[in-house]
Parts: sequence; structure tokens; C-alpha cells
Amino acid sequence: MFAKIFFASCISGMLLASASLGAEKGPIIPRAKDTFSVRPSPWEDQFLLFSLEKEVEGESAAYVSGPLVSVSKTGDSWRVRKVRPIAADMDSANIAWAKGNAFATATNGIFRLRPGAAPQKIYLGKPAGLAASKDGAFLAFWQFSSKIDTLVALRVSDRRVMRRWKRPYRLKTESSGWDMVFAPDGNTVLARTYDEEDDNHLKSFNIRTGAVTPLLEGCNSIVQSGDRIFVFGGQGEAKGLYEFSGGQLQLLLHVEDEDSLTPTAQSDLVVITNAFKKHLLIYDVGKKASTELNGCSDATVLKSGQQLFFRDGKILLDAAECK
Repeated sequence: MFAKIFFASCISGMLLASASLGAEKGPIIPRAKDTFSVRPSPWEDQFLLFSLEKEVEGESAAYVSGPLVSVSKTGDSWRVRKVRPIAADMDSANIAWAKGNAFATATNGIFRLRPGAAPQKIYLGKPAGLAASKDGAFLAFWQFSSKIDTLVALRVSDRRVMRRWKRPYRLKTESSGWDMVFAPDGNTVLARTYDEEDDNHLKSFNIRTGAVTPLLEGCNSIVQSGDRIFVFGGQGEAKGLYEFSGGQLQLLLHVEDEDSLTPTAQSDLVVITNAFKKHLLIYDVGKKASTELNGCSDATVLKSGQQLFFRDGKILLDAAECK
């Protein structure tokens, strides 16, 4: 019940659209031209995302802010809410769920969304990347200054910085995302870094010891779907979708494209996305099989198994609509 009343009370009064639309129709985000950073709740049929309300093309789209939006489903009824005052661009937008809470980055800080309360700013500044430990006790994010990137581990209860890791920015090309997650132990952050000249890397950062351990060269994306952690990266024949388990990476599927990942609420499912080609693979770990789709830029799966597809600001319930 704690999780089920979360956003109903947390952001009451911010209703944009609520209707019994029937099983054939999806929710509508007013004015949305595009959507990004889709993150489903691990407890119920609800997800958070950011939407763009302007037509933007090219690299400039990464720096145009859009509002945080909550979408939830009860029966056949969808509810769409804008979460004020949180807004972010594609370069800074990040969302993390943890123990009945959600955390979201904005252009001016990090906010905590709690039951029965307005969004609470718990960090002032413009962070990059965001991860929350499963119990919600710790957050991790990046800070920037000159040519140094600093990974920060923050204790939420008193805002105390538990550890900082300063890393030089050595990659000769521009950054392309700051994905990170907490490992199941709650004390280790897995994060993409740009501290090597050859490629971006996946490394682990231990909060207790401060140890930094390389895990994978050429990491495009890392997400948590349900209880599983998935990584996309690698090189050559070893490039593709990995699962991180027991401190090790296991290659699940070889993929040659420069793809990224979108999490689902299902531990067995993760979405491999190529937004430029509008090409998706929904990979099922248990069945060791993937479903291929063209025409949509993103997708996810809710706790109930409801599949959602995203294209040009629209949310579709039927994969056939992607065509």
C-alpha cells in the first residue's frame, strides 16, 4: 500500500490527463514531442519519464529541458501527471527508484519524491548520472569541474558525502551518458567513466574501501531491470548485452550496433534500443530470445507485463503501431 499511494499523494493537484481510455488506447502526454529517460516502478504499473515540448533536431536536443512526468495505470484507466518543478534535458535527466521513493535529477539539483510530500530538493547543483541503493540510503552521481569528473556517494538521511572519487577526463571524444547503478551489496557503484583515452569504461567503486576496479571496455549503457543488472558494451565478438551477477559480467547476446538499454519492471526483460534507427530488441533472459521491432525509439514493460512503446512523444500499447 505504501508504494501504491506514492504519487497519488506526492503530486496531487498536478493532474494533466486522467481518463478511462480502454485497453486499445494508451495514455497521452499533452504537448509532448519526444520522451526520454523512461523508468518504470518496480512495485506497480507506473513509470516516470521526461518529455520535450518543443520540436528540436540535432545535437541541440540534448540541452533542451522538459518536465518530469508520472504515468500510472489502474484497471484500464491511465493517469498522466506533470511533476513540478522538476525539469531536465537529455544530458542531465536521470531517475532512480528505491524503497517506496523515487529520485530524479533536474537542471538545478536532485529531488526526492516521497509519499504525502512535495518534491524535496536534496542536492543543489547540476549532477550527471544518478543511482540509488535498493534501501534508498545512498545516492551516487557525478559532479564536473574543469577536466575532472568527481563521482560522489551521498548518504540521503543527513546529506553527508561518504566518498568522492576524482577521475580525469581523458577520452578524446565527447561524453555520451553517465549511466550507473548500485550493485546488490548496496556498497558498490557501477558507473561508466571517461578516464581512459581508448574508450569509455565500466568500473566499480566501493564506498567502504574506496577501491576502483575496471570491469569492461567500451560500455554504452548500464541499467537495472527488476532485480537484474544489465550492461551493453564490449568490443568485437564480445560486444553486446551482458548481465552483471556475482561480481562478474556474462555475455548474453552478441550485438554489433552502438545501442543502449532501457530498463523494465521485469527481471527477465530488458530493452536494447537504437533510437537513431528506431530499432528495438526486447530480450528475455529466461527464454534466451529477443523480439525485434522497428519504428519506435524506445519501449519498456510494466510490473503487470503491460508493454509500452514510445515514438515522437506518443505512448503506444501495441507493437504493431510502431510501424
